[in-house]
Amino acid sequence: MLAELAHYPDTVVIWRPADTQVWATTTDGHCEQIAGHADNPAPGLDTGGKPLDQPHRQVIERLYYTRSGPGDPPR
Repeated sequence: MLAELAHYPDTVVIWRPADTQVWATTTDGHCEQIAGHADNPAPGLDTGGKPLDQPHRQVIERLYYTRSGPGDPPR
């Protein structure tokens, strides 16, 4: 399985295959599931998730690529 992580000053983005549990562990050893909950499926991704009303590309571009990153010129 391939999962990818990208981080921004105010956001962490996790790319994962559908129906995959994602767990995070902090430096003190605390571990918690942060994605892939069977009772709360991700829309447009997990089995049982609500269909999206926009194509994935539009949603991703609107959420993540309209932000300025550190060192980017103002928009």
